[in-house]
Amino acid sequence: MISFNIYNQKGESVGSYDLKANIFGIKMNPALVHQAIRAQMANARPTVAHTKIRSEVQGGGRKPWKQKGTGRARQGSIRAPQWKGGGIVFGPRSDRNYTQKINKKMKHQALLMSLTDKALNKRLIILDKIEVAFPPKTKIMANLIQNFITNGCIDNKLSKVLLTLSPREDYIIKASQNLPNVKTCVIDRLNLGAILKSKYLMLPLEALKALEIKLQGKSTNS
Repeated sequence: MISFNIYNQKGESVGSYDLKANIFGIKMNPALVHQAIRAQMANARPTVAHTKIRSEVQGGGRKPWKQKGTGRARQGSIRAPQWKGGGIVFGPRSDRNYTQKINKKMKHQALLMSLTDKALNKRLIILDKIEVAFPPKTKIMANLIQNFITNGCIDNKLSKVLLTLSPREDYIIKASQNLPNVKTCVIDRLNLGAILKSKYLMLPLEALKALEIKLQGKSTNS
């Protein structure tokens, strides 16, 4: 097991917690992480760009001039690719499929490796709890982040922090949404891309325990 400090909202250490080694201490495989993140990005890629071929553009039904006798090159349609307003050759099409297949076990292992990387590099921050009054105030979360910058857990205010919460803590998401370098997600939506985009991963203790149970269950089933 890996022992990590537990902090309060003031950035003060109030205890320790033993992380599960089969989640936060597995063997790294950068090639697998790279494959998994490429698949995730490809599967999220929208196919928006679309060009029309010569059969789809408007006009060009009749031959522009007769085949022979004009001294000009023969032409079949004013909507051929070489004409202005003609169809596009080999342009992007909206029916193109960018998806990449990756099996669940590989995807799961890549997620565990990203969590292990945060733990090994001391970029995992465990909170005992987060108390935000109603209505949620952005100032409280801004002060929380500043406290961790002051005590050295976060190197500077420009560092990106991913705050992962349990589903019933959605009010904290509202208090954090105006902080430009703080991203929030619930544990059910935690994914490889979100972890890799953020320099620090911050979890309240309750959310961390729920995450370990969830990931350990998937490891058992796979």
